[in-house]
Amino acid sequence: KLKVNALIANRAFAKGLIIYPGGGGADGVNGDHLLLAPPLIITAKEIDYMVSILDETFTEIFNEIGKV
Repeated sequence: KLKVNALIANRAFAKGLIIYPGGGGADGVNGDHLLLAPPLIITAKEIDYMVSILDETFTEIFNEIGKV
């Protein structure tokens, strides 16, 4: 109901990370998911940067919706 996938994707995009949000993974209707599709030539440093953006984004969104 909260469309957490879209909240995370939009916030991450504002930080420079493109994520593909999706829904219905649990039963065709419920459940949020995110798809990450880095290039095959991604470096360890770029992976660390991507994960840091995700961590920051998850923390912000979950604090805002009261889930942490």
